[in-house]
Amino acid sequence: MPAQDLTITANWTINTYTIVFKIDGEVYKTYTLEYGAEFEKPANPNKTGYTFNNWDNEVVSTVPANDLEYNAIFTINSY
Repeated sequence: MPAQDLTITANWTINTYTIVFKIDGEVYKTYTLEYGAEFEKPANPNKTGYTFNNWDNEVVSTVPANDLEYNAIFTINSY
């Protein structure tokens, strides 16, 4: 312990997380954002012969304290 007063200052850095949207295992869109940042899901993807239904999980609007991955769900078209 020192013989005089001591000031200690903490420095914080906000964490960043990655949000990945995929189609058939291939990256469609990636975001790398700070915790709590707002983001919008990408435009609905197109796939020839299929109709886009949704993403496999509910897409959040702010970045949580973990990485996220979403996979596109498609239905084959009938003619």
